[in-house]
Amino acid sequence: MDTDNSIDLADIALHFCSIAEAMKLITHPFDGDKRKLREFIENVGVLFKLVDPSKHDVLLKFVKANITGDARSKLMVRDLTHSWKLVKAISEENYATRRTLDYYACKMFSARQGKKESIASWRNKIDELQTDLREAAIRVCRPDEILGAIGLINHLGKACFILGLSNERIQSIVRSRGESILLSQAIELSLEEECAILSAKERSPSAANGPPLGVIDVTGRDM
Repeated sequence: MDTDNSIDLADIALHFCSIAEAMKLITHPFDGDKRKLREFIENVGVLFKLVDPSKHDVLLKFVKANITGDARSKLMVRDLTHSWKLVKAISEENYATRRTLDYYACKMFSARQGKKESIASWRNKIDELQTDLREAAIRVCRPDEILGAIGLINHLGKACFILGLSNERIQSIVRSRGESILLSQAIELSLEEECAILSAKERSPSAANGPPLGVIDVTGRDM
């Protein structure tokens, strides 16, 4: 029985990374730049999932060493920094931009893809808006409401992505798939159509943009 347990523990250990390997995810220290806070927090969250829990105390020291400048000063004057949860809370308290739920909802509903903006960029924008709205909802929802709120926000994110598409042809094609289409599927379909449009323009710019104004066809009609 003891042998089996030893084997199980060894198998579990194989799924974890060393601290040195995991720390490669932190490409830049956090110095208090509000624009980089979310990326830093998300990366550190991944670190704690990759590293064996028995080594989390050591990992935390490495994480704190990657908090520099003004952010480190804010951390050093606080007494309770013995867990990532506490360090994260201090960082968010000082550097997170938090607005109301209705602010983020309005921002996502009114967002539109720029005329020259790529589908990939538009997708990233919707991802960011969804994340802001999701975090705001979690702050105001009761525990038993959170799951439903997140599910609704996912559906709204898909609707806003489709509604905000600047190319009417792409929007119509995505809409034709019905309401059951997932956001990931809507993005993939939009990327495919964008690629097809760009390819058509490269092959024949005039064909992709329509016939030039004033061209007369063989029937004598003005095209």
